[in-house]
Amino acid sequence: MLDRINLVPQIPLHEKIRKSAPLVLVCVASALVLFFYVEKLHLEKKIMTIDKELTKLESEINKAQQMQAMSQKLVSDIKILNNEEKQLRLLVERISEPKRKKKLYTQVLGGIIRSLPASIKCNTILLHGTTGQISGASAEYKDLPGLITSLNAQPYFRNAILKDIGKNPQSNTERFTFNVFFELSDH
Repeated sequence: MLDRINLVPQIPLHEKIRKSAPLVLVCVASALVLFFYVEKLHLEKKIMTIDKELTKLESEINKAQQMQAMSQKLVSDIKILNNEEKQLRLLVERISEPKRKKKLYTQVLGGIIRSLPASIKCNTILLHGTTGQISGASAEYKDLPGLITSLNAQPYFRNAILKDIGKNPQSNTERFTFNVFFELSDH
């Protein structure tokens, strides 16, 4: 059989490597440059995304701080308004208190007038807080217990008692002096 024989000498392996090495190095270097360029683009994109999120978070923090400042101002305004309301309520109470007392004292005086028999004369009527005193004179002793009973029957009187009964022999119309003490009820 006929075989073919190659008479052209082959290039040795180290020559092949030496000739192809620069090409391989250029390819590897290009691949590395391309890899680092793509990685750089990817990192820049991540940095831009993180910067956008950071800017968004900073604006939200600013909004939250503004809202917190507004809420603190509202809280202080509410406290001021509550204090003003309390002061107004106290003022209204102080203004209306004399009116209530005036009405109560008017009704108490009306009750005393309705309870007095014709033979009794009042010299002084003292009202102080929840207590009161009537000082006067009577021509008849028998009318004094009736005065106490009549006062206790009135809705604005409580615990009326007769104290300090004195005798005045020099006068026919005011023979007995007396003091009546009582408490005012909350009606």
